Amino acid sequence: MRINPMTKILPLLMVVLLTTACGGIQTRVLSDPAGDLRAQPVTVLDSDVTSKEQYPNALEENKRWKAISERKLAALMSRKRIATGPDANRTVQAVLKVTYGNRALRYWVGFGAGSGHISVTISMRDAAGNTLYSVESAGKLSVGAFGGSMESVIESAIDAAIKEFEAELG
Repeated sequence: MRINPMTKILPLLMVVLLTTACGGIQTRVLSDPAGDLRAQPVTVLDSDVTSKEQYPNALEENKRWKAISERKLAALMSRKRIATGPDANRTVQAVLKVTYGNRALRYWVGFGAGSGHISVTISMRDAAGNTLYSVESAGKLSVGAFGGSMESVIESAIDAAIKEFEAELG
């Protein structure tokens, strides 16, 4: 008796489909670079993380994403050998706006119910507050295995914004 190759591929395909989140990350430049972005030291400001949800777990997650985004932004400055200090004439900051959504609704209802969203904006400003360069990445989670992982969407959005910002730093 010959086994149909699809009987081996179909279960693997189902696992892949069930473990991936539906959605994607889009990145765009909000403000084109003004001058040499690496020319002067910068102050890396605390990230600003807000979420639609205000329950204790969401607020704890906001603190965690704040720390992660600050660490990744500081690592970028170090990687690009951009001097950082508290009294620099330029600032860099990440702003995250999160809707964690509802995993149970994503799992049981689907069709966009309980969707999660993330927007990450990284901006460099001069001493007067004028934007020298700004990028944004945005992601959405509408379905996924067991309601999907908003955590992976947020992480991907932070990484995409950092990557886009880094591209202009040369």
